[in-house]
Parts: sequence; structure tokens; C-alpha cells
Amino acid sequence: MKTINSEGEFRAITGASGIVLVDFYASWCEPCKWLDSILESINSSIPEGSSILKIDTELFSDLATEFEIRSVPVLLLFVDGEVVWRMNGFKTGPELLEVMQTFSRGT
Repeated sequence: MKTINSEGEFRAITGASGIVLVDFYASWCEPCKWLDSILESINSSIPEGSSILKIDTELFSDLATEFEIRSVPVLLLFVDGEVVWRMNGFKTGPELLEVMQTFSRGT
């Protein structure tokens, strides 16, 4: 799991081939903290070649605006540079793994 440090880093990772689960969060958000522990718990089990990125919406407000993030947490799943799935709120670890595995089978 990686917290991005620049918009360029975000674009490089999400624009590459593969599967990237992006967590848009805010440090003050309690549900975001719950999701963080879920993402930590599944990080070692995600499909090979996949990654998880965390984006602080307060530090990267331009990205939040671009992806129409109006509340947090929001999860976006990128496959080969394209957003293929979006969810406001969070799911359990097994549910998130299933989403990622479903899209990894198509690549």
C-alpha cells in the first residue's frame, strides 16, 4: 500500500498497465480510518501485479475535483489506466478482494 507524494506519481501508477485500487481519504475522517485497516489487512492478498494507492483529498484537491470526490472515503479501481469501478464508503476485505480478483481475471 502506498501513499502518493505527487500528482505525477499518481498518474504514473494509475496510467500503467495493471490493477490499482485508489483510496481517496481525509485524515480527519473516521470511516477512512476503518477502511485503512481493511486495506492494510488485504494488501498482501491482492492479485499479483495489483497495488493499492492512498490519496489525501486535502493535499490533492485537484485530483479530488477531477474524480468528483465529494465525500470520503471513495474507492476507484483502475485497470490499464481506466476507472472501471467506483464505490463511496467501504466494503469488507473479502468483498474488496473479490472486486479486484474479478477485474484481474479480465486482464
